[in-house]
Amino acid sequence: NSDKWIQYGGWVKQQNIKLYISDHINTEYYIVFDSDCYLTKKSSIHDLFKNNKPIVNLMHKHKNKWLLKSCEYFKINYEDIPDPIMNVTPNIFKTSIVKELLKDHNNIPRLINDGCNEFYLYFCYLLTKYKFEDIYFLGHNKCLEHCCKEKNRNQNINKQLSGNGIWIENNINGNLDNAIRE
Repeated sequence: NSDKWIQYGGWVKQQNIKLYISDHINTEYYIVFDSDCYLTKKSSIHDLFKNNKPIVNLMHKHKNKWLLKSCEYFKINYEDIPDPIMNVTPNIFKTSIVKELLKDHNNIPRLINDGCNEFYLYFCYLLTKYKFEDIYFLGHNKCLEHCCKEKNRNQNINKQLSGNGIWIENNINGNLDNAIRE
């Protein structure tokens, strides 16, 4: 139903799309990239998985509004969260867990609009239902290490265009409203 999306701005819509796309995913996992991310080196499935688990993109725990708001919603004490934590984009979502999250919590668009984000909602939900290390391999993700964000975009694009890697850019904000309504 597209009417429920009209009230939200583009930033909230694009975060919701990363979760609600799970209804159209036919694989056990999917990679979530923001539109300002792109790979700078060739990568393969072997760079993404170890011991049949996805290698999670990690970062050191720090207090930020999205994580704190997600902890508040799921009634998780911030101090009880292990360090390191799941990083934001890019990262790998387990399709079935995203679908569970959406089924168990039908207020995700409002939560994101009120200060949570898709990655920390997923992460906190995962912590309430599963052992993180049962789902993810906590190691070094070579593929996601080679992902660049916008702050270095011009410098990295010049390097990329002269190399043999993959360059992906997507103008999600320009087409987002039409994508949601279709």
